[in-house]
This record gives sequence, structure tokens and C-alpha cells, in this order.
Amino acid sequence: DDFTSGASGHVAGWRGRLARVRDRWLDFQMPRPPVEVTADHARVLVIGIDRPTVESRMAATLTELRRSRNADVTVRTTFAGTRGKFENLNALLAAEDLGAYDWLLVVDDDIDLPAGFLDRFLAHAGDARLAQPAHRLHSHAAWAHTRRRKKSLVRPTTFVEIGPVTAFHRDTFATLLPFPDLRMGWGLDAHWAAVARDHGWPMVIVDATPIGHTVRPAAATYPRELALQEARAFLADRPYVTRVEVRTPDLDLAREVLARWGLESQPGPIDSSLTAALTTSIPVEQLSEALVTAGVRLRGFTAAGASLEDRFVALT
Repeated sequence: DDFTSGASGHVAGWRGRLARVRDRWLDFQMPRPPVEVTADHARVLVIGIDRPTVESRMAATLTELRRSRNADVTVRTTFAGTRGKFENLNALLAAEDLGAYDWLLVVDDDIDLPAGFLDRFLAHAGDARLAQPAHRLHSHAAWAHTRRRKKSLVRPTTFVEIGPVTAFHRDTFATLLPFPDLRMGWGLDAHWAAVARDHGWPMVIVDATPIGHTVRPAAATYPRELALQEARAFLADRPYVTRVEVRTPDLDLAREVLARWGLESQPGPIDSSLTAALTTSIPVEQLSEALVTAGVRLRGFTAAGASLEDRFVALT
């Protein structure tokens, strides 16, 4: 499926232990300019679904968010019950006057926030219309580009996730809210990316506030196949964006080729790589052939979860 990352993002065992050590080192290196206390407070609505039948960090998350010095925080949560995530979120939104808020923050119940999260996050989100915090390296994160970057505070992106933390600026409310009545919501973020592109909305990932998502991996509380079926049906008649990752030592040339196809590239999740958002109308086989024809030495080419590396080994 071209709307998935093609990876579970599950981090455990020796990889998890190593990632925690690297996280501590990145924490030490992270620049932390002070966040000024402002008189003009942002009005933030925080909504989330708590599940009492599994381990939950919701109480600690809400305590941290309420510590904000630069935001007036309103919290609305509910228990999951028999409804899905976005059905429950819509029920919470229905009781609110969204015109009273500057930001909507949707949080899951299995995250760990750094101290001072909200003020620093909003300061770096700036003029973005959709934003998310980066994941710590030892987080369960399916999309590699959402993991924190060394010495980065904030970076533009063409894709933000449906969770575990997603921020919506008030300019998006009329278009994106209420959410579609989905239970799990897979594919919704790919649709948001297309809507953001069409509206010219800037999106960012904030590396200055990396979160931990270590309690449960994705799809731990529902069947993965049902989530995929729901996503396929939802995206069948809606625009959506996938992602392509190019690994090559010829970054400048690859960037030029992608630009000729109308694709804006960004640094990828590893050294010597680029990522770009794809519309569903761009044939990935033709794009990869164009890169090879232009002389780009491909070391890897992946479109969403479907790897094309083997097809082009002979050409590289």
C-alpha cells in the first residue's frame, strides 16, 4: 500500500538500548535557546482518548501541557469505549466553539513529553499550519523522517502523522474539522498532506521537543489489516500524497531531477538521502528511471513501502 511507510518502526532489544544512549547524547548537544514568556497567550485546545484497560500516560501528559506559561490550555478527553479514535475526537470537538482557539493539539495516551514542551513547541512551530514533534530515536515511529535530527530545532516537511501528537492551526479548522469518522485513521495523514499542498499550508517537524513513544508500537490495540482496509476505502476517492526516498552520493543532481518533476526534496532520514512528496499521478518507475538516466548513482529508491531497489540494481 502506497500510503504506508512500509516499516513498523518498532524499536526494542539492543537497538532500543543503543537508541536510548544516542538520545541522551543528542539531548546533551541540543541547542536550547530560552523561550520568552509572552503576554499574548495562544489559546490551545487539547483533546485525547484515554484507554483505562491498557497502560496510559495521559495524566502525566496533561500535567505537562498545563504547565505552559505562554498558552491558555483547555483539555477535553474521553474514554475510548466502543468508538474509534477519530469518532471519539469528533464527539469532543462537537461540544467546542473552535473559533475560541488558536491551536488544536491531538495527543495519544502513550507518550512522554519533555519538560517545557508546549511553549517550546509552539515557539518553533511558528507560521506552520500543521505540525508535530519529532520522535526520540528509541520511539516506536513508522516514518523514519519523523525521528529527531542532530542539532536541528525545526524543519519543514510535506507530511505529518495522525499521531501520537499532531497540532492544527486555526486556519485549518474549516477544512480539516471535523475529522472523517474513522476508527483508526490510517491514510488520513497522507490525505492531509495533499490538502496542505493544495492550500499552500506550511508543515513542520519540531526537533526541539522530541517525544517518547515507547509504551506501545503502532497497531498494538487493533488489527492492522482492519486499519489497512479502512484506509484503502477512505483514500479510494480522495487525493493523497506518498513519499519517495532516494539514497545516492549525488544529492545535488538528484535534487535537480526531482525538481524537474515538480518535486520539492528535503534531507532524508539518513546521510546521503533525500525525501520528497509524491502525488499518486507520478509513476515511480518512470521517476527512478529518470534519475538513473540523468546519471544519479542510486544506492536505494523506495516509494512508500514498495522498494524498487532490486529493479534498478543492474542500472546502478
